[in-house]
Amino acid sequence: MRFSLSTVLNTTIILGSSSCFLILLLRSKWHRKIPVKVILMVCLAIMFRFLMPFEFPFTITVGITKVWPHIYLFFRRTVFESSDVTIYLYQGLFAIWAAGSVFLLLRLYLKSIRFKKTVLSLPDAENPLVISALDEVNQRYKHPRPVRIAVSSDINTAPYITGILSPTVVLPDIEWNSQELSFVLGHELTHYYNHHLHIKLVCEVITLLYFWNPFVYLLKKQIFRLLELETDSLFTASMNEEKRLAYAECMLNMSRLQYLSPGLGTAFATHGESNLHQRIQMLLEDGKNKKKFPAFLLSAFALLVFLLNFVFVFESSYTPPDIQATTITLNEKNAYLIHRGDEYDVYYEGEYLISVPEIFDESIPVYEEE
Repeated sequence: MRFSLSTVLNTTIILGSSSCFLILLLRSKWHRKIPVKVILMVCLAIMFRFLMPFEFPFTITVGITKVWPHIYLFFRRTVFESSDVTIYLYQGLFAIWAAGSVFLLLRLYLKSIRFKKTVLSLPDAENPLVISALDEVNQRYKHPRPVRIAVSSDINTAPYITGILSPTVVLPDIEWNSQELSFVLGHELTHYYNHHLHIKLVCEVITLLYFWNPFVYLLKKQIFRLLELETDSLFTASMNEEKRLAYAECMLNMSRLQYLSPGLGTAFATHGESNLHQRIQMLLEDGKNKKKFPAFLLSAFALLVFLLNFVFVFESSYTPPDIQATTITLNEKNAYLIHRGDEYDVYYEGEYLISVPEIFDESIPVYEEE
């Protein structure tokens, strides 16, 4: 594997364009015809591809003579030169990129530690109704794990789950009924058992690694929105219409609470009228109007992007004018070879040029010596 300026430019441009397409798709009505899981998988595939901006042994290089050379030469400009060292612009930018990523990752780590301490300091839930609801919801899964319920004294805090290894659901200290607890805890545990906390962690890391790329931030935002939609869909799959309406009402009630960013956790209520409207709309029509053909097209698009980005790398194909003036290009129109003994005489525009031991271009005509 090789990391280079060309692979970074290829990854940024191709995946950035794909991200724009997906964002536009999610803002249109067409996404309602495609299962949420398909869109989510495509978004995740593109997001995770950012982790590997490398050129592989099987990669095919494609030379580009327009626009690309100017972009490449811009980043190849010399910014510092001495008798021993020459630093190009792209090398300086790579150094800033590395330093910025390390700083942001360290800050995320420290923030996560502080947040974990805050959650650990919260008291455990003692309400029998809460404990009973948790046991009931948790037992629905084949391999249930111990889940802690903590209570926040801030009654305006929306419920959320955090902790990949030791999950904790944080609830505001308010009056709950059994149905609300079933909805809230069921939603949060659906996040946990479908590994959404892992996905959020990886997306956060990728976003910090590409802190300079706005497309990654936009894609992360859409992935987090899709995780909520998928969770709603999974949790309510077996519910009848009446229960779905009750779940939607609970979602509305929770949305009035303050959404505190739960680090790498997930909250039951997401703010923003458009987000809430989309969740309720998808919830009430879940399974309706879903078409296989649009899903197939989107999957084919994702496969094409991956093949384009994995198999091909676009390189600058540029010859400076001063070198062009002193060189020639041999092709089937202006040159031919004459096979003479163990050598091949090269003729350019009818005149002898040089003798070579073997054929160097299969497209150039070869004639036997008479």
